[in-house]
Amino acid sequence: MRPTTWRLVLAIAVLSGAVSFGVVSVWTSMSGALPEVPWPTAVLLVLFAAGVLLAALVLRPRMRRDKGRRPLDPLVAARFAVLALTSTRAGSFFVGVYGGYLAVAASHLDVAYRRRMVVVSGLCVLGAVLLVVAGWVLERACRLPPPSAASSANGASGAEGVPT
Repeated sequence: MRPTTWRLVLAIAVLSGAVSFGVVSVWTSMSGALPEVPWPTAVLLVLFAAGVLLAALVLRPRMRRDKGRRPLDPLVAARFAVLALTSTRAGSFFVGVYGGYLAVAASHLDVAYRRRMVVVSGLCVLGAVLLVVAGWVLERACRLPPPSAASSANGASGAEGVPT
């Protein structure tokens, strides 16, 4: 498994932002009204980012096999690695979607509703950025520690099957 690169995150955000900007622009021009972004969306993004970050903090000592910590089952580590990849990709997608919405909403700040939507969509972008960062931290926590000198001499890594 290859770690997520900043180029991939940026590409997903730019592409989804362009599509979101186009769709919201067409929607607004055809209906005359900007669709609403509910404020709980930002809260849920931040809560999910906090959960992913908490998982990374709990997982890291077990992946490093610190003294007093049980080693992590390889299947569980693989599931956390998938969660990390999903978090970075979904977070970058939401950065683009709400960023495109933010760009359309910011075009007419003289209307109170649009100012409120700028604030809400800006908070959604911030929550999505936190989700990307939390996903990267979890990816980093899922990496295997370098093999020790004793285990590399025997040819065993001590954690077969755990994704890097």
